[in-house]
Amino acid sequence: MRLTFALLVVLGSGSAWAQQVISAHAGMIHYVEGDVTIDGTMVHPKFAEFPDVKNDQVLATGEGRAEVLLTPGVFLRLAENSSVRMISNALTDTRIEVVSGSVLVEAGELLPDNAVTFEMRGTRLAIPKRGVYRIDAAASRVSIFDGQAVITAGTGKITAKKGQQVAITDGNLSAQKFDVKSTDAFYRWNARRAGYIAAANLTS
Repeated sequence: MRLTFALLVVLGSGSAWAQQVISAHAGMIHYVEGDVTIDGTMVHPKFAEFPDVKNDQVLATGEGRAEVLLTPGVFLRLAENSSVRMISNALTDTRIEVVSGSVLVEAGELLPDNAVTFEMRGTRLAIPKRGVYRIDAAASRVSIFDGQAVITAGTGKITAKKGQQVAITDGNLSAQKFDVKSTDAFYRWNARRAGYIAAANLTS
């Protein structure tokens, strides 16, 4: 069951749409632009219709980007040439594998009964607090732009905070500082999407 509680303006052409909704499961595709597929089938956006990424399905972008609503207040955004696999779409235990490319997670709200974790090449990332997190599969790296994350690999566990970047090498974790103001086009797109949603929520 889905409940629509606010309406956003359609952005751009027919290749993109947005509408603030609540879903009974994690994995609802909230917004796309460009080339986006589920298990190789192209996602064709239709106003007020929101496809779900079901368990074991792979969401992938080519020359496009996608925004997925995980739990209420938590969005996953995929850069170009990126892919994720839905391991579990339960709101109480949402688990996603980052297969390739880069993703950003915007956690504006974490409800007590919801849990979101990510997996990448034997490494697990849990998000216990609000924040902004980036996972780069090719570089085997996690960056904390805001908030706090618990990263677990075969050899141990690191609790990383804002301004820390964790590299994963052969199951070993190492953290170092990085400049959170040093961003790229994907990060800036993520920030714009967060701004659109915040403005729509304020209007509603």
